[in-house]
Amino acid sequence: MSNVTLDSEALAEAADDLSSYIEEIKSNISNMQKAARDCVDNMEHDTYSNAALDQIEKCIAELQKNLTAAEELRGRILAKKQEIEDSEKILN
Repeated sequence: MSNVTLDSEALAEAADDLSSYIEEIKSNISNMQKAARDCVDNMEHDTYSNAALDQIEKCIAELQKNLTAAEELRGRILAKKQEIEDSEKILN
């Protein structure tokens, strides 16, 4: 175990940074979904477009996994922040 001291301000900053990252992931997913829809609309029966769509769908699935992991991490950070703040209230 390390001797790292966590304070609620540092955790709040980490959670805020993670929130920004989460929003970027959501935006990227949305952009990729729009690109996929446009591709289907324009090249529906093209073999190469269908292969590209498969790759886009795989990328979107991976981004969704990253999004879920980031949201879970943010939740754990906020829970730890609350735990620290509650402990400080007890001590003061």
